[in-house]
Amino acid sequence: MIADSPSDIRAFYEKHHREAYRVARARLQNHEDALDAVQDAFVNVVRATARVAEQPLTLPWLCRIVTNVCIDRQRKRWREPTALIDGTDTADLQAPRGDAFEPAAAYEARQL
Repeated sequence: MIADSPSDIRAFYEKHHREAYRVARARLQNHEDALDAVQDAFVNVVRATARVAEQPLTLPWLCRIVTNVCIDRQRKRWREPTALIDGTDTADLQAPRGDAFEPAAAYEARQL
């Protein structure tokens, strides 16, 4: 199917959004993240069809876009620092800058 109009993209979405969700859910293991990934993937589909009018809309192409969106989301999640369970920020655990690391000074700095 080649997207000649927004209704073609809508029909493509209606036909394949469940499969796109299954791919995203398997990759991300989270319902909300999978829904967001599918939405981002279909935004990418719309952008791609706007650039290349003759781009065929196929399920394997959509699954590849969904997979790429999921990979990007996973990479972003891995790069983001997270807070520890007790509420301590990860920045508190870094060694002080200087010539030598002194555990006592680091402990005192954390207590302050």
